Amino acid sequence: MPRTASALISTAMALASLSAMGLHAAAATAATWRCGNAYSDRPCMGGAEVDAADPRSHQQRREADGDARSARTAADRLERERVRDEVQGARRGATILGDHRVEARAPEPVRGRKKGSKSSLEARNDFTAHDPVATARNKAARKASKASKNADKS
Repeated sequence: MPRTASALISTAMALASLSAMGLHAAAATAATWRCGNAYSDRPCMGGAEVDAADPRSHQQRREADGDARSARTAADRLERERVRDEVQGARRGATILGDHRVEARAPEPVRGRKKGSKSSLEARNDFTAHDPVATARNKAARKASKASKNADKS
């Protein structure tokens, strides 16, 4: 009797492993459906069957996995370096590039202007907007009045 029980158990285990391998093989060959922006193993309304088989050889997959592993290792190393640099930078404090201290001083008086011609505030402005047409007209009028004064003197 013990032989038959152990034979039954081993037979059941063999059948279970075979059925598991069969399910795995069926899953590997099952169709993949694209349903909008999602993928499924079941067909859907308006979905399209997609060939999801990996055309790469075993060697190509191993090389790609190795490349991904080395890229992940390099990324981890770079992250550790960045964190270390940030910690060291925080310990050092802020870095000042050049001397940016500005001393307070009184505004310099405007020289070379007649008294009353413009206020000192207007004289210090770097930019003054004016109408070029009106300036040309005024200049022509001054020139004409000068010419008429010179003509009157003669």
